[in-house]
Amino acid sequence: KPLFREEEGRHWLLANGFKNVENLKGGFTAWKQENKPIQGATNVAQITTENYNAYISSSNIVLIDFSANWCPPCKQMAPVIEALKNEQKNKLKVIQLDGGVNTNVMQQLKVEALPTFIIYKNGKETWRKQGVVTKEEFVTYLNSL
Repeated sequence: KPLFREEEGRHWLLANGFKNVENLKGGFTAWKQENKPIQGATNVAQITTENYNAYISSSNIVLIDFSANWCPPCKQMAPVIEALKNEQKNKLKVIQLDGGVNTNVMQQLKVEALPTFIIYKNGKETWRKQGVVTKEEFVTYLNSL
């Protein structure tokens, strides 16, 4: 659950001396994808396209989870993804990629929000969804493969 709802956060910032407070369309991910400056940016290397292609080909069915530890919906999805890993381990390989770091590959794949989930079968994308997804929705789709 976020610390502030969007409008509460805006009011807090204005009340605490910040001026010209605006919501950024596309959020932090869009900011990074436009190569805008970031305070406290990390030097963690991004994955390469070759690495990504190796990930999606590493098993018959692969779920790529673009998320970040600072993202409230991503935190909400963490137990769902953990349950999928445990319950579907014989059918599904889950690979979690930090959306706060891997913006180059996200841009190439047109991933515009976190979390975004992409399922690959034999290296080909077969399903994609952004935002909160129920475990049942994942399982229903996986059972259709």
